[in-house]
Amino acid sequence: MPPGGGTTNEAVTKFHITFVIFPAGEYLIGSAPDEGGRNANEKRHAVKLTRPIAVSDREITWEQYNSFDHRDHHDRWEKQFVRTLTPEEPAFGVSWYEAVSYCRWLSERAGMAEDDQAYPAPASLDHERFPADPDPQPGDTPRNWPLNPGKPGFRLPTEAEWEMICRGGTNTAYSFGNDAQLLGHYGWFQENSEKWSHAVGLLRPSPRGLFDVHGNLNEWCHDWYS
Repeated sequence: MPPGGGTTNEAVTKFHITFVIFPAGEYLIGSAPDEGGRNANEKRHAVKLTRPIAVSDREITWEQYNSFDHRDHHDRWEKQFVRTLTPEEPAFGVSWYEAVSYCRWLSERAGMAEDDQAYPAPASLDHERFPADPDPQPGDTPRNWPLNPGKPGFRLPTEAEWEMICRGGTNTAYSFGNDAQLLGHYGWFQENSEKWSHAVGLLRPSPRGLFDVHGNLNEWCHDWYS
């Protein structure tokens, strides 16, 4: 049975998600030519957001993920790393397919109909156009799971949307400016994290009100740069 599938007698923890709204319009992504550490493929350019999007103001925590997979990941990683993972820490070790399945589960928990799902049910897809991933681990999930961004259901951001969200409309190297010495106030990284993630929302948010966009854990996007 795939994570979050079927029925269970276990209690589901109730939680809320705070959203930050990004209105439709044009946003600059990429980096300025004189920005330190700039790569050649990071050319500054505008992208157009054709509809407003609502984005969680922080990473998904173990508390928010455990009801979906009945603590399978949480317990497994605690055993492997021999440490307690608190409910406020961000969930990790989740595959892209599990993240998409979690989005569908969240939509269901929010009372949305199947027609509102941004990701259609795998069984409803044409298996010739959307064949299952040959890796047996994801189960019978499509390798190229299609996304309908016009649907109101939960989904992953695209790569361009994620950068737009992280930059928050600023033109600087970081959402808070260009001074890397301030990074420790906004994100957990190798020098200040003791090489482990931390509970979400402990440091300062970006000017748009999002936490941990400059550190802690990587986030999944729907697509990828290439």
